[in-house]
Amino acid sequence: MNFTNIPTKQKPNSSIEFCKNVYKETCKQLNCVPLKKVLQQYGQSLFCLKDFRLSTKELKAIFVSLVLLVNMILHSCKLSGAPLKVLADFVSTTHSLRKLDLSPVNDMLKILDLSWNHIRGYGAIGIGRGLEKNHGIKTLKVAWNGFGFEGCVAVGHALCHNTTLMTLDLACNRIHPPALFELLQGISNNKTLSSLRLALNPITAPMTSIFLDRVYKNKQCGLKELDIEGVVVDKDFVPTLKKLQEDRIFMARYDLELPINKGEVKKIDPNNIFNIDPIRILFFMKEHLRTIDLFLKLDKDSSNSLTRDELQFAFEMEGYPISKAALDTVMNYLDTNRDGEVDLLK
Repeated sequence: MNFTNIPTKQKPNSSIEFCKNVYKETCKQLNCVPLKKVLQQYGQSLFCLKDFRLSTKELKAIFVSLVLLVNMILHSCKLSGAPLKVLADFVSTTHSLRKLDLSPVNDMLKILDLSWNHIRGYGAIGIGRGLEKNHGIKTLKVAWNGFGFEGCVAVGHALCHNTTLMTLDLACNRIHPPALFELLQGISNNKTLSSLRLALNPITAPMTSIFLDRVYKNKQCGLKELDIEGVVVDKDFVPTLKKLQEDRIFMARYDLELPINKGEVKKIDPNNIFNIDPIRILFFMKEHLRTIDLFLKLDKDSSNSLTRDELQFAFEMEGYPISKAALDTVMNYLDTNRDGEVDLLK
């Protein structure tokens, strides 16, 4: 049913009367009776439906009619389904609502996405406290907010008690090591949380392995997936990850790893060609006695030289996807006479 163009029997004398008429007409279309206690609240800055035993149709009629609402309390209204959708549409379009109290223990809501809402301070603390009491939400997405230390304290405490949340997205929330320590208190003791996203947070490299080690040592921890995309991990992270994966199913997503040490050239990982010195690549290939053989094999015209494109193909053929910048360095190193080709017999 479309509620966007509800006719009224007469032109309202004021915006308050207009809202009342919309409510009455909507009730009529939905075949429900307008409530006196609801009609009395139009025009007031606070609209309270606390403990009202309203049906789905009655709730829908109210949400459709709210135009100039400032504050609204929906305590213990058991919102779900169509009324909740209408409420969401209203909240996303209204310019007058300043406060919305959804403090009911709503066990019907399974997924809550509050990303990109500038939530910080008291707001983050409020979400944490709500999470502690809620027994319905399975997925909570609060990425790109500002939970910081205070929010992580509240969420960490909630996770010590919450037994239903399975997925938590806290990406880009100003979570530094002290905040992560507070969050870790709840995560390491939570048996149901299986997926955690902490991408793009100011987490230090040493803290990544400390976090993983705590997860490994707490056998009751249910975490199976960790996303720290954009966070640099330290030298102990990968060994700890492997040890954890031997113990249980666990997946981790991360971008960068600090080098353990400079080590020998032969320990270079060819899959990380974009992050290492291309001259060391040449030394690595020469050390394995295949560089000149490879280059000669590619010299199809027996010119005893290789062009830039042939050199790039040589790297790629051996499983070294070299970048443009790295190739420039290699050419500058090998092309001694600067004629644009690498002489193989010099």
